[in-house]
Amino acid sequence: MLKVLLRSLAALTHRRQMFKVSPVLVFALIHTLTVCSAWAQNTQATMNSQANTHSTGPTGLKCPDKLAVEACASFAKDKQPLEKGEVVCFRQAKNEYFELLYGSYQTAPWDSVDKDGLPTNGAKASHLFIAKTMSHGVENGRRMPHAKVPGTWYSNGVYSSSTEGEDHDLSLAFDGHSLSFTNKYNERLIESITYALRVDLATKRFTEEWNSHSGGVDERDVGRCIVVP
Repeated sequence: MLKVLLRSLAALTHRRQMFKVSPVLVFALIHTLTVCSAWAQNTQATMNSQANTHSTGPTGLKCPDKLAVEACASFAKDKQPLEKGEVVCFRQAKNEYFELLYGSYQTAPWDSVDKDGLPTNGAKASHLFIAKTMSHGVENGRRMPHAKVPGTWYSNGVYSSSTEGEDHDLSLAFDGHSLSFTNKYNERLIESITYALRVDLATKRFTEEWNSHSGGVDERDVGRCIVVP
């Protein structure tokens, strides 16, 4: 349509040189061209924006990683609304994602608060840390991260948890900028594995590694997450 109008304007300008054409008509055509040009630019910008966002699933989830659309679709199919203090990360080229839930600093049950309801210096609050991995829409406890352990919020904004057992040695640290999770566990009671996860909450990127005690990195994954502060 825009090309047609441009050709019309060129033809009209040529004819105006030969004949007298109403200036009002010329002005109207120029105005129409301006409006159409702005519309075309806005439409293209909208299409480009949509192309850069990978949506999937009936819930309208914005998938943060174009290489993890299968995992995003699996998450969108079954997931309820996200909670505060929750992180969901999607593995690339796999139908797998994992969820980390450590709760919200703002709503933590503090053992000491001031008159405004804010935690006093040195206050603490207990909150359960939950981590689970979903594979092909089913929870898979043999895949890391997987845990359900008590943790503690501190008034300086740090959340941490650490437990030891016969078959695992787990630690968690959250400081408002990143979340780190490690777990040493036995794989089928034969080989000891150290799993390490780090999520950068600013960039919403994660890195995870599986290391056997025989040395070296056995497996390493990277990807993106959805973060609810």
